[in-house]
Amino acid sequence: MKNSATIFVFFYLILFLSSCNEKEHKNSILDAEEIVIDAKNQTALPYDSIITKIDYIKLETTDTNLIGQISQLLFIDSLIVVVDQEIAQSAYVFDLTGKFLYSIGKKGNGPGEYVEPTHIAYDPLNDRFSLFDKHQNRIIHYSRKGTYLSSEKTPFMMYDFEYLTNGYRAYNKGGMDDISLGKFRLNPLIVTNEENHPIYGDCHVPYKPNVFTYTTATPL
Repeated sequence: MKNSATIFVFFYLILFLSSCNEKEHKNSILDAEEIVIDAKNQTALPYDSIITKIDYIKLETTDTNLIGQISQLLFIDSLIVVVDQEIAQSAYVFDLTGKFLYSIGKKGNGPGEYVEPTHIAYDPLNDRFSLFDKHQNRIIHYSRKGTYLSSEKTPFMMYDFEYLTNGYRAYNKGGMDDISLGKFRLNPLIVTNEENHPIYGDCHVPYKPNVFTYTTATPL
């Protein structure tokens, strides 16, 4: 009789736990959003249809431009800009034959110097390079020849930015909720005007209460 009671209790526990799991599973299915991707009927553009030429350029190495790791490549007209954020912590300029031309600024804490060259952008309206130093939270402006022009504090936490053709800037914002951005505070993509005032925000962030959304690492 005792063994029968033990078996009955054990069976009841299994039945109870199974029903709980089934209930939770059903609820999770009802709350989930089904996203169907039809890979066979999607419009695709092969890379080789937009590439007309491939060149291999060997970059000249000197004692003053040693590159440990390329973190960014920027092509401007006949120039190749190479940023090494991690090891050399410098930005170098080459021509299209790979010949080393000059460095952009230099490492340090003085005027026009940087500690962590995180990202570099080209400003077509002012014909200058703008380098973001994450360590100092500054954007440092240089001429096409790499000489220092001016610097400014970053308007908010960010990862990188680009210039638009009208002089506006598009930022990949850092941080989750910057109240200084007002209605754009939850948007990782921020566009500012020439005075650096936010005028537009877009993309989603994955930090909204009770809502899961997805954003790319770099919406730019």
